[in-house]
Amino acid sequence: MEQKDYILREIEKIHLVLLAILDRILQHDTNAAITMQRQFRDSVELLKEESGFDLYSFVKMSETASKEYLESFTGFNTDNIEQLADILGEAGSRLPVADGTIYMEKALMLYRLCTLSDKTFSPVRENKINRLRNILSI
Repeated sequence: MEQKDYILREIEKIHLVLLAILDRILQHDTNAAITMQRQFRDSVELLKEESGFDLYSFVKMSETASKEYLESFTGFNTDNIEQLADILGEAGSRLPVADGTIYMEKALMLYRLCTLSDKTFSPVRENKINRLRNILSI
């Protein structure tokens, strides 16, 4: 029972951190480019402090290494992985093209991972996948 409580707390902790990051990214400012990059950097640091998850390293990993890295964290269930994909997709659409493409490709990989592991079809997720495919011209 204690192990189950720990897992649920970890899932909730990562969920709350990811929500805070997404909220920061979605905020608008007059100096959007600089603000976005600073907010994203601060958010990545928050994620690392709270959960030990290094987003910068994660984005550079191969698909196989990315899956293994995610599996090493207790708090990443399908919902949190999809939320991480939302963050990467949104950040990718707001960052400079070179960085943005890498983030959107990683988001697409995460959405596909969610689709494979989730037993329920999600039309919302499929729309996100199609949107990223269109942007990336895949």
